[in-house]
Amino acid sequence: MDSYEKTMVMSEIELMKVLDHPNIVTFYEVYEEKSAYYIVLELCQGGDLFDLMQSKNKLGEAEIKTYIWQMLLAVNYLHNKSIAHLDLKPENFMFPSKGSRNLKVIDFGLAKAFIPN
Repeated sequence: MDSYEKTMVMSEIELMKVLDHPNIVTFYEVYEEKSAYYIVLELCQGGDLFDLMQSKNKLGEAEIKTYIWQMLLAVNYLHNKSIAHLDLKPENFMFPSKGSRNLKVIDFGLAKAFIPN
């Protein structure tokens, strides 16, 4: 792992350490070896929003409203913490379990802290 990659991984880890929200994947621990980092996160086995959209012919308005609301809650939380995710897309919203309607934002690899205003 070169120094740029190490900097990116460490930045992601530091941002995730301060996050605690029901619509953001939970960070538990990080383990470091010479050539790799192992980041322990909440297990989300329910698939992602993109897969759900592909598998269903049509999502109902109430279901869409629930998902959009959760996305907005997560983004609002991040912005109040002065963090911009920078890679929000259906693939980066996971469900904790099959049949769950609770979305979790994942993949903070491009996220950046920002200074308000």
